Amino acid sequence: MKYAHYNKETGRLLGYYDDTIHQTIPEPNIQLSDEQWQEAIDNGYNYVDVKNKTLSRKDFRTNEEILNDAKKNKINYLKQVRDKLVNEIVVTLETGEQLDGNELAQTRMSRAIQALPDDTTELNWIDATNNTIKLTKPKFSEALVLAGQRQTEIYVKYNELRTKVESAATVKEINTITWNE
Repeated sequence: MKYAHYNKETGRLLGYYDDTIHQTIPEPNIQLSDEQWQEAIDNGYNYVDVKNKTLSRKDFRTNEEILNDAKKNKINYLKQVRDKLVNEIVVTLETGEQLDGNELAQTRMSRAIQALPDDTTELNWIDATNNTIKLTKPKFSEALVLAGQRQTEIYVKYNELRTKVESAATVKEINTITWNE
């Protein structure tokens, strides 16, 4: 037979025991069928309801821990949104060309600016729609400025939202903080 050992004050599950394996079964405990034990394992049950002799899942975190976890999760989500938006930056030059403006593209544009000998020499470049176009140093500079401005906007918004999350007093307040473009 299987047993669930638990904390008498909190009901927190402390461990499972099987009398075919363990010589001593700690007290307090409740007896479990093989089916109850398997269900508890499959569902990550951590709480013993002594009155009903059942197992279930219970959140034992303090309100402060719940709030801190919610903040950490929201900030991680906001970082993912920020990084996705930065990776998807596309800029449109005054002359209509559209160029990728993510961080890798910005690095490549910076190298092109450094490598071009003057403002009129053209360099073949793949635009945001995968077409080959010719760009000059001034066009690369324009694209780099636009991409940098957009990236800064994204980071400023992330920082504003992160600050709101950090100062939130409740999980409900955290849940109202969203990234709207």
